Amino acid sequence: MNLYTEAVYPRDLKGEKLDYYLDTGYFRGGQMMYRSPFLLNEEGVFSTVRIRFPMAKHSYGKRIRKLMRKNGNLFKYEIHKASFSKEKDALYRQHRHRFGPFADEHVDEYINLEPHSIFDTYEVCIYNADNKLVGLSFFDVGNNSIASIIAVFDRNYAEYSLGLYSMLLEIEYGKSNGIAFYYPGYFTPAYPKFDYKLRVGQYLDYYDTDTQKWQNFDLFDPQKLPAEKLKTQLAAAEIVLTKFKIPYLRTTYPFYEMWTDEQHPGLLSPLVLWCNPDEKQTGFSLIIEYIFGKECYVISIYEKNSPALFNWNYYKDWKNCSPFFYSLHNIIGITKDAALIPPIIARYLTKIKMVNR
Repeated sequence: MNLYTEAVYPRDLKGEKLDYYLDTGYFRGGQMMYRSPFLLNEEGVFSTVRIRFPMAKHSYGKRIRKLMRKNGNLFKYEIHKASFSKEKDALYRQHRHRFGPFADEHVDEYINLEPHSIFDTYEVCIYNADNKLVGLSFFDVGNNSIASIIAVFDRNYAEYSLGLYSMLLEIEYGKSNGIAFYYPGYFTPAYPKFDYKLRVGQYLDYYDTDTQKWQNFDLFDPQKLPAEKLKTQLAAAEIVLTKFKIPYLRTTYPFYEMWTDEQHPGLLSPLVLWCNPDEKQTGFSLIIEYIFGKECYVISIYEKNSPALFNWNYYKDWKNCSPFFYSLHNIIGITKDAALIPPIIARYLTKIKMVNR
């Protein structure tokens, strides 16, 4: 388990077990459940906010009701246990790039369909007037909850918002079957790609990672989110570094979740300050991390290892992103006060110069 990301691997995730993990802020990833406060992409580091819609209070806005009426007249749909077909796989492959560089080649591998699945997975199949499959979504069903997984559609029908429409059909299925909560995953403030999830209902809850409880969305404060807190603390350190003319680069580190072995510690944060005085001389990188929970800055010397084991081409367009793995060489200081970072760095550099005389 990483400092920030938690993952569990139950043998079975059906019925009340799925309800439990969804209620405690977890979501599906392959054949596991996980929860992580961060999303990393080419634009930077963002906070993930888990949301859910209580079915007892659920209602649609005017635009959503209009979409349901329009598509209801144009398309037919079926909802049943998920299964594989070449037609479904073809739709999935149109959208595979959306799911990241490590997405499975075929839809049955991505969803882990029966008989190997630990989930009770259903599907929404949307057909045009000629009975051609033009939309498809998958969702997991518990005793009192539904978790939406993915939606894909024929690109020739993009104007009909079939991905959103399939979510609405999942919600209607939940209502008709006495489901209490609909979980569409997360959205990310300051990164609008997932804002469409907020449109499927007018009353929703969000999972507060501080209290580990679901709260009414009216109480949501984006400034209290982990990514925003992290950026605020690093900004305080940047002011001090600039004052003392210490060069730095704020760097996204996409491999922070890889380090789980205490015997081989590495960078734990998705966003760090990479200070590089005398790297050519020492062979090491000086990196500043801010650690939640301990609420402190950790200034460490890291050894730069081989380039990332993954295909670096995926990350080449990311802003200020490091392509290397870093393994911990030595912690040179820990402080809760950003103003004390320069003296820690100065002592380290003085020591290095004395050793190299």
